[in-house]
Amino acid sequence: QHAWQERMVASSRALCATVSPDLTQRCDAETYLNNCRQTVGFPLLLLQLVQEHCSVSANEQSAVIRSSAAIYFKNLIEKSWEADPKGANEILMADGDRNAIKAHIVKLLCECGSFEDIRQQLSQALSLMAASDFPGKWESLLPEIVKNLEGGDRETTSGMLLAANSILKRFRFTYKSDALYSELKYVLGILAAPLTALLMRLGQALDVADDDQKCCKEVLESLRLACRIFYSLNWQDLPEFFEDHMAEWMGQFEKYLGYKSKAPQNEGDDECIVRLQSAIMDNISLYAQKYEEEFTPFLPRFVSATWQRLIKLGLLPKHDRLAAASIRFLAEVASKQMHTTMFMEGNALSQVIEAIVLPNMSIQDSDIELFEDSPLEYISRDFESADAETRRRGACDLIAALCKHHNATTTRVCVDYIAAMLQKYAESPSEHWRSKDTALHLVISLTGRAESPARGSDKFPDQINFMEMYSLHIVGEIAAQASSHPIILADAIKFVCTFRNHIPPEELVKLLPLLGWRLCNTEVVIRSYAAACIERILAAPGKIAKDQIEPMLTQLFEALLVVPEVALTGSPSYSDSMPWENEYAMKAVMRLLVASQESVIPIVKSITEKLCNSLTRACVNPGNPRFIHYLFESLAILVRVACKADSSGTLTNQFEQTFFPQFQVILQMDIVEFAPYVFQILALILRYKHALSDAYASLLPALLHPALWERCGNVPALSALLEAYLAVGADQLVASNQLEPILGVFQKLLASKLSEAHAFDLLKSIILHVDSIVVDRYIMTILQLLLTRLQQDRDRCDLCHKTLSFLGLLAGKHGGKSLANSIENQQTGLLANLILHVFAPKIAQSDIANPFDAKAIVIGATRILCEAPDVLVNQGDPASWRALGAILVKLLRQIRGQSYTPNESFECAKEIPDGPMASYDATFSKLHFGSKKVEDAFSDIHDVKEFASFHLHQLATQRPHFQPLVSTIQEQ
Repeated sequence: QHAWQERMVASSRALCATVSPDLTQRCDAETYLNNCRQTVGFPLLLLQLVQEHCSVSANEQSAVIRSSAAIYFKNLIEKSWEADPKGANEILMADGDRNAIKAHIVKLLCECGSFEDIRQQLSQALSLMAASDFPGKWESLLPEIVKNLEGGDRETTSGMLLAANSILKRFRFTYKSDALYSELKYVLGILAAPLTALLMRLGQALDVADDDQKCCKEVLESLRLACRIFYSLNWQDLPEFFEDHMAEWMGQFEKYLGYKSKAPQNEGDDECIVRLQSAIMDNISLYAQKYEEEFTPFLPRFVSATWQRLIKLGLLPKHDRLAAASIRFLAEVASKQMHTTMFMEGNALSQVIEAIVLPNMSIQDSDIELFEDSPLEYISRDFESADAETRRRGACDLIAALCKHHNATTTRVCVDYIAAMLQKYAESPSEHWRSKDTALHLVISLTGRAESPARGSDKFPDQINFMEMYSLHIVGEIAAQASSHPIILADAIKFVCTFRNHIPPEELVKLLPLLGWRLCNTEVVIRSYAAACIERILAAPGKIAKDQIEPMLTQLFEALLVVPEVALTGSPSYSDSMPWENEYAMKAVMRLLVASQESVIPIVKSITEKLCNSLTRACVNPGNPRFIHYLFESLAILVRVACKADSSGTLTNQFEQTFFPQFQVILQMDIVEFAPYVFQILALILRYKHALSDAYASLLPALLHPALWERCGNVPALSALLEAYLAVGADQLVASNQLEPILGVFQKLLASKLSEAHAFDLLKSIILHVDSIVVDRYIMTILQLLLTRLQQDRDRCDLCHKTLSFLGLLAGKHGGKSLANSIENQQTGLLANLILHVFAPKIAQSDIANPFDAKAIVIGATRILCEAPDVLVNQGDPASWRALGAILVKLLRQIRGQSYTPNESFECAKEIPDGPMASYDATFSKLHFGSKKVEDAFSDIHDVKEFASFHLHQLATQRPHFQPLVSTIQEQ
């Protein structure tokens, strides 16, 4: 007991020290607590500290200890409760501690209910524990929660509801399964009835406590949690219990949608009511969407209640979620054919648009603040459609739902409002700019809100003359020296981007310089929209030809590449990080390079310098992964275009001289995110060279260092770079004794399933580019490694296919007899056994994915069949010869009519991914334009069928006793 007390005192001091301003004290405290993690009883000690300091009189030290202990306990549960599949856990919690925690956690949650921060931490810990143990390993949990719900005070009730809500979220947004339904049935059997009874008791308590503001808040929060639990229990399917008691629940929901507290309230005190009503809207939206037949009797009442609530609801930001959820409910109802008459009676449609759509589609003050202070967040909502919880998104969805069944009527009503708002704007642009903003968003919503500006829209309302609207209300805003408001200019650019498919090509050509001019705007949103619009226009197939953009090429590049400079010199300080790393501008640079191709060569030097300047800035503090990705894509395009057109190699050498110093800095600084990109660009440049330069030769030993290959993200790019070394300077590598280290890399890569594909690619490069006499020194070891790996994983089709493809390549290049003898030297009869029992079944099971691999197998199989037939006919049994012949026939059928000419062109926009090009991956991001051209190892053999027929005919002629076997292949 004395030792336990000493540990509690020491732990209390350490927990207090974790918030000390002194770095040394904090580090010492964290070290002590981390060491304690491995001792039995430490989680219980933390819980005891929480319990004791929740019961003592309030003081600053007790608050720090209980809060820190609760947080540390939650983190300890997260790290040590359940075994990590990846083995990241340092140590698992002892079984005795686990059982003791489960026995006391619910009780402690009840006792500490008055401390909101403690309750939140313990609830999260309980949820983490329940995720692995409930219900199978913790059958007492739910009955204990229900017991406390039925007999506890307000704080206990709230704590138990919070815990139950955390636990039961598992039933939302997950796939159906027998196990899930079994758990759900168990929970419903215990909780459904008590939860319903609790809902009624809470309603009565709210009626009694209506004059007590504090009590009202506590009861309203408990009601909200009960509604969230209801949502979890009903998400998968409609439970029989809740179907039978639907009237009780819906009656309470309707009551609280119109609830207004009688207690005196200060401004902002209705937050609990709004949160409860938002939870109710989620519930009735769920029922309207998934259980419409059972919910139909209640629907008209909720449509009316929601309508009335929306009309009375203010435009304050705290009401945004409720407004969005309410409008989404109305949209869900309006989208169903059986309910649309509700919105078509009398002037109901006009009332919906005027009283609900237009006020909520109108831009809010909070949106203007986002535009000015958090432009990246504004762009995400407005341009990237990440606005699911906003009023405007809800209003747009409601219009789209109304158009679904009554398009003509809805459009006609909206067109009248659009005309009125545009006329109001024309009378006083500076005063009524919000009207035009709403009008333009209403136009976009009529075309279907699912279409984002980035994707563009092929639809436009028939009742609006597009070119008239474009000429009168859009292009003038973009061309004007001064706009009524920056948001209107952004709206105009977004309009062009959204409806670019409707704008004639000659108008788009005129727009490009205007958009280029807007790239120098002081507002981040306008610069970003202008860049995105340029990129989308250039991506539109068949709209603008290369010769049309050539006269403005320099102007556009200068404007796009100056965007980072404008952001760096701008005076505002944004809450968004790194506003100069504008991904839209860099993607537009990339797209313009693709569109212009060889026309860019005269200005390639200045573009390269500016891109390198941006890369230098990014090295200091990498911020936006997409910006970095598009930057390296742009560098890759520059290299491809310039080096392909540069027969003298001058530009290739210039790229090497420009990039190497900067790339060396990146590697020396160990900027993990950039290293794979650097290796890909280095590989791309090297493939355009005729020999290894001194810079590349001196870099190779560092590239072979094991530490680089330990990072999974480096492996694909480093492998490609080594392949480029082999393609360009195989003789130099052999002369400098670098081949064996490269083979060592191959051995390391082959050992892992994740990297074995790169091992085979590296091995193929060695066979293709290293002199066969040199390769023969290592071929026995290589075959031994491959066959050992195959023996470990012979059931995998992909590994069998890769191995067979390499053997086909080796046989095709070094001769079938040579390969057969090498394999037989490993073990007599091994080749026949592999073909008969490993390769033939796997080839019959699935096709070879890569046509070049299939071609290599066909050629290699032909050479083995014809050059080493005796090896396959073991003691007169031709089974393995026939099996290899069957592989040959199957692959010839598979590759019939396929082209083997790699297409290196990237003129077609459809070949360029439109999304986030290789959405950023912390392990490896492949450059679309940095990818190597797939090599045809047998490019001199154009007709593989003819090749096989010729050699088989030769075999039958020279060795007539094989004629029957050859005939069986020829017949097929």
